[in-house]
Amino acid sequence: MQSLLLAPFDNRTKSLQDDAISMATHAFGCQSPGGHMKGLFPQYDASTQIDFKSAWKEAVFVFDTNVLLNLYRYQENTRDELLSVLQELSEKIWIPFHVALEFQRNRLTVITTQGKKFSEVRKSIEKIKSSVAAEAARLNLAKRHTLIDFDSLTVEFDNLAQKFLEQLDNSQKTQQKLTAPDILKNRIEDLFENRVGPSPVDQKTVDDLFKAAEQRYKFKTPPGYMDSKKDEDSPDEFVHSGIVYKRKYGDYLIWTQLLDFAKSQNKTKIIFVTDDAKEDWWLKYNLEGTKTIGPRPELIEEASLIGGISTFIMYNPESFMQYAQDFLKTEISETTLEDVRDTSIENIIRKESYKEFLTNAIANKNMMHSWILSLGGTPVPDDKFDLLIEHSNYRSGYETRPFTISRAIFKSSIKMITESANRHIKDGTVQTYTMVFSVRSISEINELLDLLHEYPVEGISDTLLIAIGVIEDSSETFAPFLSGKYNDFAGR
Repeated sequence: MQSLLLAPFDNRTKSLQDDAISMATHAFGCQSPGGHMKGLFPQYDASTQIDFKSAWKEAVFVFDTNVLLNLYRYQENTRDELLSVLQELSEKIWIPFHVALEFQRNRLTVITTQGKKFSEVRKSIEKIKSSVAAEAARLNLAKRHTLIDFDSLTVEFDNLAQKFLEQLDNSQKTQQKLTAPDILKNRIEDLFENRVGPSPVDQKTVDDLFKAAEQRYKFKTPPGYMDSKKDEDSPDEFVHSGIVYKRKYGDYLIWTQLLDFAKSQNKTKIIFVTDDAKEDWWLKYNLEGTKTIGPRPELIEEASLIGGISTFIMYNPESFMQYAQDFLKTEISETTLEDVRDTSIENIIRKESYKEFLTNAIANKNMMHSWILSLGGTPVPDDKFDLLIEHSNYRSGYETRPFTISRAIFKSSIKMITESANRHIKDGTVQTYTMVFSVRSISEINELLDLLHEYPVEGISDTLLIAIGVIEDSSETFAPFLSGKYNDFAGR
C-alpha cells in the first residue's frame, strides 16, 4: 500500500466524459424508432436477478474510506473478524487512490475521537457517583430513615462503577494510541499492497474532474452531491504531492477512479462496500420509514456505460459481513454484526450537521413540552427533571428525548434513565414519571418497542410510564401515538 503515493495515471487519450458519450452513442445511437421498451432501462429494475454466488467468486471487492477507518472504531473481536474476511479475499480486493489518501489523512483524527470517548465515559461515571452521594446527603437518610440502608446501595454502586471502569481500562488498551506504532495501519497496508489505484497525474486532471463534479452536483447527479456544502463552514482544500484537492468532491473522485480501473483492467464484476448511507449513493423511498432499495440507478448505468461493468453490487459493512458468512463460509459472530451495525448508526449521527441536529432536537423537545403542559398542572423548576409538573395531590416528572436506534447507546441509556426515574418515584419526589420519546416514523416505533422488550430493567414501579409519538418534518405539534406502563412495554 505504500506505493499508493507514487504511481501516476497512465496518459489517457480521452476523458471519462468523452468515453461516456462514445459508449452511450454506441449503445443507444443506432436504436430504431420502433425499439422495444423491455430491457431498455435495466438500471431501474429493482427485481433484476443477480447471480451473487458467481459475483462473490469473480468480482473485485472495492472498499470506501469509511470501511477502513471503521476498523479503528470497532471492538477488537469485530476488527479481527473483518480483517479475516479481507485476508480471505486478499487476491480480489482493491481501493482507489483517493480512498488510500483519505485513509492516511483521517486516521489520526479517528484515533483521537475514539480516545476522547473513554475520557467522556469516565467523567459520566464519576458524575453519577457524585450525584448518588449528593442525593443521599440531601435526603439525610442516615439520620431520618434508619430502615433505609442507603450505605449498602452506595457501596454496591461504587463496586459496580469500579468494575465497569476496570473493563473500560481493558478496552482502552486495545485502542490505538496516537504516537504508538500502528499495527492496524500496517495490517491494512499489507493487505492492499499493490492493490491501490494510481494517483492523478497533474492538477489539470483533478481540476477537470472537479468541474464535471460541480455540474453534476447542480443537477443532483450521484455520487457526492450531498457533500456540496462541505466548504461552507470550514476550509475545503488540502494539498498532496503538489496537487490541490477539495474534500467535497472526494466521493466523485473515488467513483471516477473506480470506473477507470474497471475499464482499464477489464473488470466486469465489481462489489463496492461503503458505510456512506446518504441518498447520493443509495436509492431510498419512504414507505413506513425509509427503505433502501439498492445503488442509485444512475450509478448502475454509469458503471455499465463508462466502466464496462456488467454486475455492480453495493453493500454496507453489515450486509457485507452477513454475505461473507454465506459465500465464504466464514464464522461471523452476532456480537460482531451488532457492533458493525451500531458503528454505522453512530457514524450517521456523527455526520449530521451539529447545528441541524441541535435545532431539530430543541424543536422536538419544545413540541413535547407543549403537549405535557397542555395536560394541566403547574411547572416546578427542578434541574433533576426535563419537566416537573405539580397537580393538586401529586407530582409528575418527565424525561423527553428523540429516539436513537443504536443498540449500544440505547442499552446503556435506558437502564440509567429508568433506574433514576424509579428512585424519584420510590423516594416520593414524584408519584408518576413519564419517559416521552419522539420518533420519525411508524417503523421506528416498532424498533423502539423491540429494544424496550430486548433490554428490560428489573424492579421498576408501575407508575413509571412511557409515551411515544411521531414527529414528521412538517409537524408543529406532538401527541402520543402509544402510551402505557413501562413494565407493559418491557414485557414485565
